[in-house]
Amino acid sequence: MVKNPLLVRVRDMMRKRALLAGSNNLGDTMVPLGGVIMLALIGTAILLGLLSAQIERNADAYLHRVVNGALLRERAVVGDAVMASARWDDAVGHVYGDFDRQWAESNLATEVADSYVLDVRGRTIWSAAGSELPRRARRLPLDQALDLPVLHELMTALPQSHRAALDERKAVVRFVRLQGQAAILGVRAITPWKDVAHLPSGDVRYLVLTKPIDAKLLADMSRTNQLPLRWNVGTTGDTENGIRVKDVTGRVLGQVEWRRSSSGAKALRQIMPAVAIIVLTFLAMSGWLAWRLMAAHRALRKQVQLSRDAESEARSAAEQASKALVQAEAARQALAASADQVAAEERRHQEELRRNGRVIAEALERSMALLVTQLFETAAALEHSADDTMRTIDEQQRHVDTVTARARDTAGSAQAIAATIDDLTASIGAFTGTAYDIRESAASASGQSAAAHHANDNLRRHVGSVNEATKLIAEITGQTNLLALNATIEAARAGEAGRGFVVVANEVKALAAQTAQTTREIQARADGIEQAAEQTFALVGSVDTVLASLVETIGAAASSAQQQLASVEDIQRVSRSVALDAGATNQAVDAISHALRHSAQAAAATRAQGAAVRQGVEQVQAEFGRLIEALKAA
Repeated sequence: MVKNPLLVRVRDMMRKRALLAGSNNLGDTMVPLGGVIMLALIGTAILLGLLSAQIERNADAYLHRVVNGALLRERAVVGDAVMASARWDDAVGHVYGDFDRQWAESNLATEVADSYVLDVRGRTIWSAAGSELPRRARRLPLDQALDLPVLHELMTALPQSHRAALDERKAVVRFVRLQGQAAILGVRAITPWKDVAHLPSGDVRYLVLTKPIDAKLLADMSRTNQLPLRWNVGTTGDTENGIRVKDVTGRVLGQVEWRRSSSGAKALRQIMPAVAIIVLTFLAMSGWLAWRLMAAHRALRKQVQLSRDAESEARSAAEQASKALVQAEAARQALAASADQVAAEERRHQEELRRNGRVIAEALERSMALLVTQLFETAAALEHSADDTMRTIDEQQRHVDTVTARARDTAGSAQAIAATIDDLTASIGAFTGTAYDIRESAASASGQSAAAHHANDNLRRHVGSVNEATKLIAEITGQTNLLALNATIEAARAGEAGRGFVVVANEVKALAAQTAQTTREIQARADGIEQAAEQTFALVGSVDTVLASLVETIGAAASSAQQQLASVEDIQRVSRSVALDAGATNQAVDAISHALRHSAQAAAATRAQGAAVRQGVEQVQAEFGRLIEALKAA
């Protein structure tokens, strides 16, 4: 189903109006905006707090690593001190065998640690307190000062033979509790350093150094690491700002603590001006945004009002569009029915065109057959008339030749009369006979002139028949043009199927035009022949008049020859007149001969035009045959 664009626009407009109406409340816009602003401020505060806390955690982790490193360094110091004193050739000579206490007091005792020498069973052979350590009321032997589990683990970790002791490259270092105080204990077997080939006899003895974890040690560590440290005895301390020290059994000996880092708060205080500027800028931007939203809300309310006004108009337009859609659908159905009717009418018209084409073809075929027959008959009559004209002209030419000969004879006779005028008197009788002969010749010439006059009348009648034939050809040409025009009209109605008819009709029109041109040329030639015949008729009449006058004159001369012998001068004048008339007759006969030759040429041209008409008729017949076949095939 095709959607009405107007209905679609109305529906979209109503949806937009609903959206605008939904956002018409300013509180619905400002509350989320205020929430976003508060969320941004709270988020910023939380972020700053998290950053500060993370900075402090990072600082505590760093301090944890620093303090742990300091403890490890103190353990390493104790281990190195034990290692240096236990790997000593001189110590082997004074410790093994009879123990040299005086040498031990001088060489094994230290300032910062208590010194012990143990046997392989862990019993204390010798001990000495550090000279810089605080004095105890009573110092116990090491095997009594240590817890038994710790002592047992320690003795297990130590080598039990001299050869095994030589392979040890590090001292054993432990966190322990001595008489209630945490300490760092380092122990190693006393072995030679260079004279390894002469190992001591008897059991292995061990050198032990114990360095108490007290205020002095923590002060040294604080001074070294620039970090205030304190020792907390017990297990209640916070491990985030302290390191618990345990013995080998896992018992907590105490905790090295330091003051919690405030670098996060310090960094926060340092960046607080920048944060304040950012917050103020954010608040200013938020206020500007709120002002813009309020302005937009006012404009939106106006737009909503306009949309409400447009809604009613759109609703009425939608109703009108629905009605128009119904009307359009009815019109479409009517148009479809009309299209079906037009298609049926077109098919009927095409069938009628085909029937009309066949009828026209049959009528055109009959008309063309009759027309071609008439044209052929006219062409034949034209050729026959031209042949009759040429025969008449030939006959007239023969008569003209006879008249010419007779006129020449008359001129010669007149000249003879003039020559013999002096002998006229003597030969009057002979002249009388000659006059009778001349009269007979003149009478004969007059008869020949009458025959020429009759032949000229026949020529005029034939020329009239030629004119009638040309008129008939002109009428047939007009009918041909009319038929070609009708064929062109029907071909135009036939559309694409009649294009061939148009071409054939155009060719027929061209042939008809050529036939009309030929007919006009024939008419012009016939008019020329008619004019020549009129001239010939006039000349023959003039000759006839001259010959009649000549006969009359010769008769008068013959009749009065005997009475007018004395009137030789008159006869001589008459003879000269006869000679002059004979010359005029000769000239008239020459003009008639020239006109007859011109008429013969015109008759030959007429015959050629008749042949051309026949050929044109044959071409017209062939073209109309193709046209008729095309009309029948359509």
